[in-house]
Amino acid sequence: MQTGYFFICDVLGFSRIVSNSDESELTARVQAWVDLSTEAAKRAGVDSVQLISDTLFASTDSTAEGLQRLIAYAQSLLTDGAARSLPIRGAIAHGQFQWGLLTYGKAVVEAHHLEMSQEWVGVACQNELPHLASQWGVRALVAYPVPLRSGMVRVYPVVAWDVPKFQDLARQLCGGGLTLKGEILGWDWARKLTNTAQFGHYLRLMERAKRPAQNFYGLLPSEALELELFGK
Repeated sequence: MQTGYFFICDVLGFSRIVSNSDESELTARVQAWVDLSTEAAKRAGVDSVQLISDTLFASTDSTAEGLQRLIAYAQSLLTDGAARSLPIRGAIAHGQFQWGLLTYGKAVVEAHHLEMSQEWVGVACQNELPHLASQWGVRALVAYPVPLRSGMVRVYPVVAWDVPKFQDLARQLCGGGLTLKGEILGWDWARKLTNTAQFGHYLRLMERAKRPAQNFYGLLPSEALELELFGK
């Protein structure tokens, strides 16, 4: 077993891409995912990466630099993935895991549970990560109540990324086989779009106001936005 940071993410809507694409289209989309994951890993300096269909595992050592590299990797996957209509949802945990042909361990399970519970395009981190204090900032980690499918409202460290404006994001979440032309879109799609766009609004508010990223402002994001737009 080794101890370090463990990152897991999935491509949202990958099964739709598979079912909506012919053989040549699917081959190109899968290659785009492989290229995205490998190119982003090289830029971020992340060496340990595994792909299993649309699921990605990555790990780094238990240092401040290791966490920084994994955050940079997640940011590239989020920003470039959305641009290629390969939106991801992920989580970063810290703890013990065994890396190899069979990758397993407590950190893997904890990252998986946090990843699967989210309802947006984004990457949340475990609270109390080692070296967390060195990574707060609107270009790294931001405190934010991650939108979950159920359970308690909790603030987590969240990876900040270049969230597109609403219309661009909506178009990206429809492209590349994620939806069919003329398809009537459902609320599962609309919730993920809204939750993601709202995080982008909050990031831009934080950057403009120059507020400390380790504090969340408001009870929920809608309150923070309301106070900024309309005052008390």
